Amino acid sequence: MTKSREGKGFGKPKTTKTTNVWKAINWAKIQRYVFKLQKRIYQAAKSGQDAKVRRLQRLLVKSYYARLLAVRKVTQDNQGKKTAGVDGMIAISPEQRLNLTEEIKGTPKAKPLRRVWIPKPGRDEKRPLGIPTIKDRARQALIKSALEPEWESKMEGTSYGFRPGRSAHDAISRIYVTIKTSSYFVLDADIAKCFDRINHNFLLSKIHCPSSLKRDIKQWLKAGVGGDSYGRHDDGTEISPESSPKSPESRQIRRTFLRMAEIFHPDKVTDPETRMRHNEIMKEVNRAYKEGDIAKLLEIERQHQMGDSFAVEGSSESDLKRQCERVETNNELLKKQYENLKRELRSVRNTPEGEMVRASRACEKDGIDPIEQMLGEMKLQVQSTEKIYNFVRDFRDKKITVKEFLRGPVRMGRSPEEMEDILDQLLQQLRRISR
Repeated sequence: MTKSREGKGFGKPKTTKTTNVWKAINWAKIQRYVFKLQKRIYQAAKSGQDAKVRRLQRLLVKSYYARLLAVRKVTQDNQGKKTAGVDGMIAISPEQRLNLTEEIKGTPKAKPLRRVWIPKPGRDEKRPLGIPTIKDRARQALIKSALEPEWESKMEGTSYGFRPGRSAHDAISRIYVTIKTSSYFVLDADIAKCFDRINHNFLLSKIHCPSSLKRDIKQWLKAGVGGDSYGRHDDGTEISPESSPKSPESRQIRRTFLRMAEIFHPDKVTDPETRMRHNEIMKEVNRAYKEGDIAKLLEIERQHQMGDSFAVEGSSESDLKRQCERVETNNELLKKQYENLKRELRSVRNTPEGEMVRASRACEKDGIDPIEQMLGEMKLQVQSTEKIYNFVRDFRDKKITVKEFLRGPVRMGRSPEEMEDILDQLLQQLRRISR
């Protein structure tokens, strides 16, 4: 059994999440703990103990220390710490970082990547770069810290790309040593759109890790790309069939979300006041998208008067046609969502909770206080139980005869059915006394 030592020395902060709490964290101790756990994963992988590797990987991902370290890496250490994803959110304050540490527990739903175009080194061309949200980046850093030690145990010693503690300078040094002692060839290859077109299922089949971590990786691969392209490559082809949502409703919700994110992304403006306003709008948009509420998304869109203008003057026939088609599509989605809500409401009405709500509303309509009525009934039941208890106690203390006992207590104006219940309670009391 592997035991965690996180409670030793530092532990999870129990005080208010303030700047002082974040600054008081003993990062050296946290790094030592995470490194030792990674070292154990590396050693277990080297010796072929796969079950132990999986157990240690799960332990590391659940570790509060590892989550703290992942959040620090993406919000403080990395160069892109102030770059927002498609949701427009960044975590820069200590309180936001502590909140983010809690949010990356479990398997949070992945959001689409934000697409930006960056120039290729030494060329006039540009290549697409996908930027995940800050939450996805933190979760990815956490899972990477658990999987990387196993991969390092199996990598070739002459491999230098994207590996910890290695750089292009190490590769150059290796080449220099090699060409001094033997003949050589230098090959420069570039696979066109490798990361865009690589088969996701093939990648997943090559990753051997706990199923919970594989689920995270799978949903990141399926998240798709947001931004101007709305999930398409620059040549118009789809990113991947796996990335497409299953239903027309979810596709429309996603398109609406991406359209609003493209307009209200905080990085689109430089004015601090406008940036803050856009940040608040994106919070509302993110909540609605997470709940799958197309009505809320459309309401936010209408409130802020975004998208195509609906003014008739100066609009071409194609513009008006496109606007009408969008309205018709949105109306169909709202109608479907309304029907779904009605079905859910009908199913809830048939539950015990629904019966209670219906009875409560009927009482309110008749001017009856349901709580007061329930309290009155409970009071009567308590009084009846107390009389039964006293009746049985009198029999035990020989204050009444057997004949009087068999006749039972006074009916107290109750129906035969109620008296049967009372007699059942009486017998139960008698059994307890006889024991």
